[in-house]
Amino acid sequence: MNKPLDDLSPKKLQELEVLTGQLLSAMKRTPLQHEPIFEELFRLEAQLSRIRRTRFDEANPTFTT
Repeated sequence: MNKPLDDLSPKKLQELEVLTGQLLSAMKRTPLQHEPIFEELFRLEAQLSRIRRTRFDEANPTFTT
């Protein structure tokens, strides 16, 4: 995991994940979806999601779907 992202509070992590997703959604409706920054943001959103899920799994080891 990325250390600076690991240090974010759960609230800030969620906020950053939501806002990144919103930015990606807006970019998909423009030619900006073909820019390199789009791919970087996509990877950032995936990384944020992974961190959030890992934290959840660690805090809720008995949770099953």
